[in-house]
Amino acid sequence: MDLTYAVPCLFGLEGLVGDEVRRLGLAENTMNPLKNEEVVQILGTEQLAELTGLLRSTVPEDPVVEYDCTIRLDGAPQIIDLSLVPILTR
Repeated sequence: MDLTYAVPCLFGLEGLVGDEVRRLGLAENTMNPLKNEEVVQILGTEQLAELTGLLRSTVPEDPVVEYDCTIRLDGAPQIIDLSLVPILTR
């Protein structure tokens, strides 16, 4: 059985997360979601910018971001609820 893992991280910390992924023996596929065409197509630039701002504004006392958005999968809009916790907070 093949399993696929996604390891989200704050923008700019891809190298650090990549080191940990390699240490665990997992295959690495690091990308910047702000520059990834697929992510931009799915979320759209406006929602991606809003989500980026929310993630960057987290603090250790309140690290969870709750975000409702509409994504486009196979051309059809779908509403999803995201609960995200950045790997590192300021």
